[in-house]
Amino acid sequence: MCGIAGIWDTSGAPLQQEAIGRMQNTLNHRGPDDSGIYAISSISLAHTRLSIIDVTRAGSQPFISSDSRYVLVFNGEIYNYNELREQHFSTEKFRSNSDTEVLLMMLIRFGVDALQYLRGMFAFAFFDTQEHKMILACDAFGKKPLFYAWNARIFLFASEPKALFASGQIESKLDTHAVAPYLLHEYCPSPASGFLNIFTLGAGQYMEISPLSQKIARWWTPKVLPKSNLTYSAALRTFDDLLGRAVERRMVADVPVGLFLSGGLDSSTIAWYMRNIKKDGEIHSCSVAFEDASFNEEYVASKVASDLRLTHHSITFTKDLFVSSLKELVPILDIPFADASLLPTFAVSKLARQHMKVVLDGDGSDELLGGYGTFSAYEIAERMKWIPAQFWRGVSSIADTVLPVSHSYFSTDFKIKSFLKGLAYQRERSLQVWLGAFTEREINLLFVKKSETLVRSVFDAVDSTVPNNIHETFDRASLYHIQTYLHRDILVKLDRATMAVGLEARTPFLDTDLAEFVLRLPSSYKRNKRILRELMQGRLPDIVLSRKKQGFGIPISRWFAEDLLSFVQEVLSEKNIQHTGIFRYEYIKELIDEHKNKRFDNRKKLWTLIVFQLWYERWIVRGV
Repeated sequence: MCGIAGIWDTSGAPLQQEAIGRMQNTLNHRGPDDSGIYAISSISLAHTRLSIIDVTRAGSQPFISSDSRYVLVFNGEIYNYNELREQHFSTEKFRSNSDTEVLLMMLIRFGVDALQYLRGMFAFAFFDTQEHKMILACDAFGKKPLFYAWNARIFLFASEPKALFASGQIESKLDTHAVAPYLLHEYCPSPASGFLNIFTLGAGQYMEISPLSQKIARWWTPKVLPKSNLTYSAALRTFDDLLGRAVERRMVADVPVGLFLSGGLDSSTIAWYMRNIKKDGEIHSCSVAFEDASFNEEYVASKVASDLRLTHHSITFTKDLFVSSLKELVPILDIPFADASLLPTFAVSKLARQHMKVVLDGDGSDELLGGYGTFSAYEIAERMKWIPAQFWRGVSSIADTVLPVSHSYFSTDFKIKSFLKGLAYQRERSLQVWLGAFTEREINLLFVKKSETLVRSVFDAVDSTVPNNIHETFDRASLYHIQTYLHRDILVKLDRATMAVGLEARTPFLDTDLAEFVLRLPSSYKRNKRILRELMQGRLPDIVLSRKKQGFGIPISRWFAEDLLSFVQEVLSEKNIQHTGIFRYEYIKELIDEHKNKRFDNRKKLWTLIVFQLWYERWIVRGV
């Protein structure tokens, strides 16, 4: 796991080599163990290394082929590198035991066709000094980030935007067209980054660049068709085998490997497989506790850890830790990103780094196996789509007025109000309204000037995500969650929180062999995680199997109404909002007052605005 960056003047003109050093320095937190630079004439590549496999200098990057023709900078892990090495290069002499060298050899031999053989998480740049061509690629689910930009004939890329700014070639300017989608999603949908003329390479995509051309294409797409004809019992056995192999692959490392253990079904399942693979020896696990009982799962995590003989560690996430974590993250988080669970994930990552260098977690299961409440809500909504949207808007308005507001975890009033609001929309638009912060009507109210052109296209990314030939509701929901929420929220959160402290996170449920198998299973096998729950019967405590899904939420609703109200008012003050010049302060003040007086639960809206304001002040106003 690492940080990568590069500059290439495609015209062939020589570069000033100081720029690549500045870019590299901004990524030291991603790779604190080692660093390297490759620079000749018009191409400069940089790497910062978090040493996981072959921690010797033999695995250092940039990695150069023996004939000096090819150069690779790579962020991630290729879990099947030993298999690939034996299968394709059994007679070759290698100078390291690293997955990086195997990846280099695969790209030399197969080019972009090598991607289909890789099992892992990655973002890389591969340069041919003879043909003057570059290949960049991201893994199937987009676990590892890659940002890129052009300045005339100069091409730049990096793991984080801040490295692009450090080059001196790119300015940190707001992409005004990204603001409305950010308010809807709580993040900028790919390929937007939030910055003008800086883009993200998406999940399962690759890019080929030469002095005369640029091509972006997909090398992997999640497919739910054709459906598997396996019996349920046969599917259960195969699922068990694939999941066990996925966990085993991710336990391969030359450094300590541990676990994020929430006490939920997904992370507890990973814990069981880890202990089954490593019968003896110490396995460390880490979790987050909350003072508010409705948010706290620590007692379940402790039970699982005890049953599986894990050495467990926990941290209590308080409002004070919320504030201190935010202060640490603002200078690091150079994208607008409003998932509040980033903060406790960052806190538990700091705890984990004391005991491990690699951590496994349960992300991806909910999207594949229908674990979110939005799946059930979506299936219900699709059966009720014959009722006019105007009716649901009226019912939603009544519910907003009548139902009392609670600040407890995912309270009944919050669920009912959210559900009714989403019913006024068709297909995946309803899903996004449930997942996000603002609707398009609320965004129009928020902007200083009515921005019809900006808001009119706010659902474009939503409408184009799922192919029209996918008709089953469960499959549409699964594909939508995977290609939007998982890609640009969950995995971004995991990458940024862990890499900020030099910790590598691995996600067994997103093993492509496992995911491709699960995606094609009949929905009846997966709905509400049926196949996973039944697989883990007798393996995990009943309290884990019988509990309803509890997301990784934090009690900001109550904090924003009480203890942290002054913080909210300070960040979203009239002076600050007017200085930014994008939003109407009167509407924001109304949101704050409604939340404070418990007329509405505006936590998601307020947090989305707070994050934008802090990001704008740090990265647009101040720059690097």
